[in-house]
Amino acid sequence: VLFLDECDSMFPNRETAQRSYETSRTNEMLVAMENFKGILICCTNFKETLDSAAGRRFAQKVKFDYLLKENVPVFFEKFFNRVLSHDQKEKLSSMSNLAPGDFNIV
Repeated sequence: VLFLDECDSMFPNRETAQRSYETSRTNEMLVAMENFKGILICCTNFKETLDSAAGRRFAQKVKFDYLLKENVPVFFEKFFNRVLSHDQKEKLSSMSNLAPGDFNIV
């Protein structure tokens, strides 16, 4: 298993390349990707900057989005092993764009 974090730096869009080596690097990574016999997992926060040819080569694509507002208090209670009051749940539910990593930072 090969895991590439921040793979947008490995597969930048060739249409926006400013130097020939940027195009060559993407081409070489695409060839290496096709020839790799193991399991390749890539992660990025910038899917829109990936070269379209790289995107087509992934058999599965999974998006991890922010928590739904109604799930934030539930996640909080489970993560911190703490029961919240109704008011606390309301305050947490009013917060937007929270991800599990936000709770980990706390």
